Amino acid sequence: ESDAMSMIKSCCEDIKDSDFNPKGEIRQKLRWMQDTCERFSNVQSNCSSEMYTLFFAVVNKIKSSLLSTAGELETMSKFTQEHGVSNGESLGKEVANFMEWRWFDALLPEGEPFVTNCCIAIERSIQERIDTKSNELAQCANCLGTGTSAESIASLGLLLPELKE
Repeated sequence: ESDAMSMIKSCCEDIKDSDFNPKGEIRQKLRWMQDTCERFSNVQSNCSSEMYTLFFAVVNKIKSSLLSTAGELETMSKFTQEHGVSNGESLGKEVANFMEWRWFDALLPEGEPFVTNCCIAIERSIQERIDTKSNELAQCANCLGTGTSAESIASLGLLLPELKE
């Protein structure tokens, strides 16, 4: 019991000092901590509740960090939705990095898909912009070869930089 408690405390310290890389050891350590807490939950001792307290403290710290990142991404995606894509590669990498945290939802109380919900909101904002620009592109393409071709070509010229992003 005391060995498990020492290891939980050590994992907590390691995680608190880490850079929260979703591909790193953090995932394994959190899963191990969760499994250990669940195993000790059947043992009637103060150790079990202390383990859960430590585990949820680390989970909440990570969730807080993810909440901050999600807020930044949501702001970026809303800006993109309203004003267009200015640095699509960077935005794409940031969103992809955040999406790698979807496994984190399994550590939260059941029915709380925190990361997944954040990802859905971000994806929806970006998809709305893509849909808008796709419709504009289709309208321009439909006008090519008609009396409004010059306007369509000019409109295409305005769409291309954002489409490239």
